[in-house]
Amino acid sequence: MLWTVDVPVGISDRSVLDSGGWVAANALMAVIQLAGLLLVLALTRPWARRVPVWLLLVPVWIGTGLLFQVAVGAVLAALFSPAPPASTGGSDFGGIQPWVYVMVYAAFAGQGVALAIAFGCHVRARWSRLLGQPAGEVLARRTARMRSWPEDHLVPTAEAVAALSVAVAFVCGYWAAGGTFGLSDAQSHLTLGMQASRVAGAVTAALGLLALAGRWGSRTRFWLPAALTWLGSGALVAFDGLTLALNKLFALFGTDAALSAWSLIDTVLVIKVVIGMLAAAVGAVAVNAATRDDQKPADDLHPPAASAAHR
Repeated sequence: MLWTVDVPVGISDRSVLDSGGWVAANALMAVIQLAGLLLVLALTRPWARRVPVWLLLVPVWIGTGLLFQVAVGAVLAALFSPAPPASTGGSDFGGIQPWVYVMVYAAFAGQGVALAIAFGCHVRARWSRLLGQPAGEVLARRTARMRSWPEDHLVPTAEAVAALSVAVAFVCGYWAAGGTFGLSDAQSHLTLGMQASRVAGAVTAALGLLALAGRWGSRTRFWLPAALTWLGSGALVAFDGLTLALNKLFALFGTDAALSAWSLIDTVLVIKVVIGMLAAAVGAVAVNAATRDDQKPADDLHPPAASAAHR
């Protein structure tokens, strides 16, 4: 908020405050932090049980997807990227004092851990019975009766979206291996860690979807396919969706004309985001159906033989 209103705390070069994109990005970050504060209250107060589920799940899902790609990308980059060349003198912190990076990223890490713990406790209190059941039993209840069109076609839809996720993994894997077709010189997407984290997110989504379709993991607890679909779909959507939106926002403010150019990789990333949204929708349908079936008496799911014969 201070940077948005032109207060140079922690700034070593005041010229960075004159950028319209800088103001827009920090205003957006302030809104995100306020949303995080509301989320903390919602996850730790009893009245949160009366809040519509999607109001809690959507922001946590987006945050999970962001952290998944950032964390996995950072680890992979540290493991496999070549060591940077030795500095020739001086440190460039982009006009920002070094203590700001320490404070901000330490705060982000603390927020991520704390929100993960709070969300895990909230989920356990709200859905522990369902998520602790064997996935095979949950899937068997889902197929025991007629239901809506999305639920009735859940298996082929999950398999189709899983196949699309695997295709995304192959494309990003090609770029991670050094392929350059479709990459733009103006927009750098060549970092090994980032591309490899995209592969990891796509593969995670595919594994979760195939488990929800009953193709594997019938003896695992239902929380595993639900969590894999949650993580993978968020990773497919959040980071690149936000990056594309911010690039166009910066271009709108005229901070970098190169960001306004559209390249093939941008099209691929848009497709990737759409696939992630489809994966999230499949997961939501599967979990919603399982939640509803878990609350039904057994007789509703397995009608007596006489009643079945009469019908």
